[in-house]
Amino acid sequence: MKEINLIPLSEIDPHSTINVRRSRIEEAVEKVKSSIARNGFWEHSPITLRPHPDKNGDFRYEIVAGQCRFKASLELGLDNIPAVVDDFNNDDGIKFSWSENEFSTELSPIDKSYWIQQIIRRYSDEGLAINNARVKTAEFFNISIQTVINYLPLIGLPDTAKKLLDEGKLKLSDAETIAKKTYNPKHPSESEKVMEERVNWMMGLDIEEKKAARKALSKLGSAATVEQLEVEKEKILDTEWSKVEVAVPLALHDKLIQWGEERGLFNVTEAVIIQHMITETLKGR
Repeated sequence: MKEINLIPLSEIDPHSTINVRRSRIEEAVEKVKSSIARNGFWEHSPITLRPHPDKNGDFRYEIVAGQCRFKASLELGLDNIPAVVDDFNNDDGIKFSWSENEFSTELSPIDKSYWIQQIIRRYSDEGLAINNARVKTAEFFNISIQTVINYLPLIGLPDTAKKLLDEGKLKLSDAETIAKKTYNPKHPSESEKVMEERVNWMMGLDIEEKKAARKALSKLGSAATVEQLEVEKEKILDTEWSKVEVAVPLALHDKLIQWGEERGLFNVTEAVIIQHMITETLKGR
C-alpha cells in the first residue's frame, strides 16, 4: 500500500488535466465540508496525486482523484491534506480517476460522454476507423462497446439538456434516444437546436408517453419534426396495450362475454374483452 502523507494544499494544482470528474462538484464540496466539520479528516481515505508534469510550473502535484476533498479543504482554510502520491502517466491517471469516480457513482453521464469522446478522438487522429476507435475506447475504460455508443452522442446535447440530465430531471434513456436519433457531428449547431426542441417536448410527457416517444424517435429519426413525432407517439399509444391483471367475479362472467359479443368480439379470450372495455372507458366512449 502506498504511503499516506500530509501534503500542503499550496503545492497542489487546483486545475487537473486528468481528473475525469467535471460536473456536480459544488454540491459534493459542500457535503465534504460538512463531513469534515462533523468528523474531522478522513485519514484513511486520502486523495491521489501525481508529480506535476510541468516541472517548471508553480505546483509540485496534480490531482488524479479527490478534487472535491481538495476544494473543500481549500474553502475551509486548511493547510494540509492526506494524500497518496503515485507516478501516473496521462492514460493511467485518467483510467484510475475514471474507476475511482465510477466506484463512488459520482461520474455523471455528461462526464462519461466527454471523456469517451476525448479518447475516441485520439484513436481516430491516429488513423483508426471509427468502429476500431470505439473498440479501443471500450478497452481503455473497461466498458462495453454499447456503452461507448450510447454515451458518445450525449456530448452534443444543448447545455440546458445536459443540466437537466445531471440534475436527474431528464432520464438517461430519454437523453440517449434524443441524442442518438438527432445528433449530427457535421451540423452540430442545427442538431443542438433540434435536440432542445425534442427535450422540451419529452419533458412534458408522462411515463407511458415517454416510452412511446422513444419508439417514435427511433422510428422516424432525425428528420422528423416535433409535430410529426407527436402524431407517431399517439399512433403507438393507440396500438399498444398496457398489461393489467384483472380478476372478474364469476357472477359477472356471462355479462363480460355478452359485452364483448355486442361489439363483435367473438372467439377471443376474456383478457382481450377486458382490454377493449378498459380502453373504451378511458376514452370516454
